[in-house]
Amino acid sequence: MNNPGPVSRIQSSEAHACFDRRGELFKAENHSSLNLNSYKQPGNCPDVYWQPNVINQKVFVSWSGGKDCCLSYYLAMLAGLNICCLLSVLDHTGKLGAHSLSPHILDAQAEAIGIPLIKRQVQVSRYDSDYCRVVNHLKNQVDIEGGVFGDVSIGNEEASLHESWVKNICHSTGIQAHLPLWNINREDILKMLIYYGFEVLMIVTDDSKLGKEWLGKKLDLDVLAELKNRFEKSEDGRVGYYHTLVVDGPIFQKRLNLEKVSAVFRRDEWGSNWYLDIEDYSLVSKYQ
Repeated sequence: MNNPGPVSRIQSSEAHACFDRRGELFKAENHSSLNLNSYKQPGNCPDVYWQPNVINQKVFVSWSGGKDCCLSYYLAMLAGLNICCLLSVLDHTGKLGAHSLSPHILDAQAEAIGIPLIKRQVQVSRYDSDYCRVVNHLKNQVDIEGGVFGDVSIGNEEASLHESWVKNICHSTGIQAHLPLWNINREDILKMLIYYGFEVLMIVTDDSKLGKEWLGKKLDLDVLAELKNRFEKSEDGRVGYYHTLVVDGPIFQKRLNLEKVSAVFRRDEWGSNWYLDIEDYSLVSKYQ
């Protein structure tokens, strides 16, 4: 099986030019109304560019609704992969694992992006075999050749386990694994999200370090500075546990507006955390 594509570090101007060219290609072929350049925010984007060893390969994106899968989608799109669908795996509760997202929120995201979403509920005891079954179904139905995963390596204590799982799943199903964020540090990932205009909200925060006051916060340069400050002052290098939801960005044709939300505290298998319960939402077209 092929290894994930390397992460190249090149001059910022060259990296931006690559993003722009591929963005324009995507705009012409898939989302005719998108203007990716309009999303760029002031400041410098990290000089990181991911390139797989294939182009126009049919792939799915492993989808949680959060920042890492969204950025992975974007980098895969810019690199010339043919993204056919999103794949979300639901747990025994019918929701999306640690993010605790209801299926209708994932459906709304997929509609906002304009891409099919495949949802499957799996049993923990046979998670791997159920996942492989879904991937094989996608191979048979739409000729999927690869999978894009938002796993990160730097700062991830379980990186080797995550990488092994991804490679084992892809090897078992005969597809290629793509890990666009592998070997990119967390700060650069957050900077890229901000620079390219992804609107990222915290929808899960731990009770011990971040607390309820961080719930619903939008990722911006101030939040990034605070997270960096916490990291530098932390004895264990931890800033706190959180998960995110992306509601807008360069891959979205519509914006996901959260109309009514509430804060809910729960102790569960993920720890003692605050959750943003999304009670009502709407989709707003950005292009008339």
